[in-house]
Amino acid sequence: MFTYDMSKAGANSLYHYLYQCIKKDIVSGNVLTEEQLPSKRNLAQNLGISVVTVENAYAQLLAEGYIYSLPKKGFFVADINATAEPCAQRKRKMPRTRRQGKMICCKFLREWAR
Repeated sequence: MFTYDMSKAGANSLYHYLYQCIKKDIVSGNVLTEEQLPSKRNLAQNLGISVVTVENAYAQLLAEGYIYSLPKKGFFVADINATAEPCAQRKRKMPRTRRQGKMICCKFLREWAR
């Protein structure tokens, strides 16, 4: 089980501090590839923080390719040495749809002027 002193977060948000701690453990090899991470509820209870905080940290790690999820199984550490470039550095196009001559970004629900 991960044990981090959340009082050391300082000016950082709790989710960002948790994200940095888990990322550091993955990169340093303290957590092995394919190892299952604790469930969001168990980790939140163990650290005395909100489940939403853990969800946000896991979401950031997932977006950057440090972990992956399997439906109804949980989160697992990804093989970070297998990819040439981290997922966060890949260029992705944002999904957009046309409405009344303006571009609308589906992700942020904002209208984008052309």
